[in-house]
Amino acid sequence: MLETLLTHVYFLLFSDSVAECSLLLGCLDELGSRYPATKFVKIISTDCIPNYPDCNLPTLLVYHHGAIKGTHVGLKSFGRRCTPESKFE
Repeated sequence: MLETLLTHVYFLLFSDSVAECSLLLGCLDELGSRYPATKFVKIISTDCIPNYPDCNLPTLLVYHHGAIKGTHVGLKSFGRRCTPESKFE
């Protein structure tokens, strides 16, 4: 548990039926291999939050020290196409 509190955790709410989620899943897979000390986790949105609307997907929640530090709803919240180099480095 202490390790999780000291680590950045990127938590992705997604759905296989939303095309934009595939793009962000690919980015997070790439980042996970580049930054093994950072946790990247994913869950189907409705398994986490019942009736979570697909129009809010993908949703990325960022935690650090056990507290939420950021919420990104949809790819438009990133301001441009999501790539590991443009958003997470």
